[in-house]
Amino acid sequence: MATFAPIYNPAVPFQSAILGGIAVGKTVRIQGQAHSNAGWFAVNFICSNNDIAFHFNPRFSDGNVTVCNTKQGGDWGAEERRHKMPFKQNTYFDITITVMGHAFQVNHNGEYLLEYRHRLPFQNIQSIQIAGDLNLGCVSFS
Repeated sequence: MATFAPIYNPAVPFQSAILGGIAVGKTVRIQGQAHSNAGWFAVNFICSNNDIAFHFNPRFSDGNVTVCNTKQGGDWGAEERRHKMPFKQNTYFDITITVMGHAFQVNHNGEYLLEYRHRLPFQNIQSIQIAGDLNLGCVSFS
């Protein structure tokens, strides 16, 4: 499987085409640090029609919860809230998001965090966007 050159220290908000396209087995790795007063940050997998196939959103300001969702036709679906929230303000993290046939699998610092079942065909995803209260160290695709 091809590996692409990592993108180091990109500005936030960050948006990029998903290098090599999207397929089962594709992994996006995001290394960064939430700000010391962070309220939230989000990773969005965006489709060609601007739908968001996967919205991954750790929230410090909303009771330390991780929210996952899909935006289709301009409307958000039902939130999936997970109270397992391993992210901490002012602390480095290493997230890997892997595309599986039935879901996205998210790992945090090498440990399984969650799966989010596909609500839209993942084949429609074209780009990734990362925004919020964080500094990015590296974004890579493999």
